[in-house]
Amino acid sequence: MVNISDYKSYIHANYNFLELLREGNSLVYDRLSDLLKVLGFVELMVDQNKPIEEELELIFDVGFSFLHEQFEEIKLYYNMYFKRNFLKFKENELLINYTLYINDLEEVLKEKKIYDNEVSNSFGEIKDEIDSILRGNQDITIDTFNKYNEIMEQLVPVGTLTTLEIYAMIVEELGL
Repeated sequence: MVNISDYKSYIHANYNFLELLREGNSLVYDRLSDLLKVLGFVELMVDQNKPIEEELELIFDVGFSFLHEQFEEIKLYYNMYFKRNFLKFKENELLINYTLYINDLEEVLKEKKIYDNEVSNSFGEIKDEIDSILRGNQDITIDTFNKYNEIMEQLVPVGTLTTLEIYAMIVEELGL
C-alpha cells in the first residue's frame, strides 16, 4: 500500500518553491517534471481509491525518495549558493542540472557495479570544478560542457539510463 501522506506533506511544504521554479520556466523544474507527473499520477490513483499494482508502488517509493534527494540539493543551491536570488539561480541552472545529472549517474553506475576509482575521480573533479564556478560566480563556456561530455562518453557505457530517463519512459508508457 502506498503511503501518500509523506509525499503530500513534502509537496505541501515545498509548494512555493516548486511553483517558483515552474512559473519561472526553470530548467531544474523541467528536469523533474516527468518524475512529478508519475508521482502525481499515483497520488491521484490513491485519492480515487484505485488499486495500485506492486510495480507502481515501487516506482512511487523510488521516485519519491529520488525527488526528496534531488530537491533538497536544489534547495541547497538556491538558499546557500544564491541566497534565494532566483535570477542568479536561473543563470546557473545548466551547472546545477549537470551536477544533479552526475549524482544520478553515480548511483546508477554503483548499482551496476561499474563505479570505480577512475569514474569517482573524474566525476569528483567535474563536480569540484562546477562547485568552484558556482561559488565564484564565474562564467562557463560551451567548451567546458563539451569537456565534461567527453569525459562522460569515455566513462559511462552507452545505453546507461539515469533515474530520470527511466521516469520519462514511464510517463510515456502510462500516457501521461
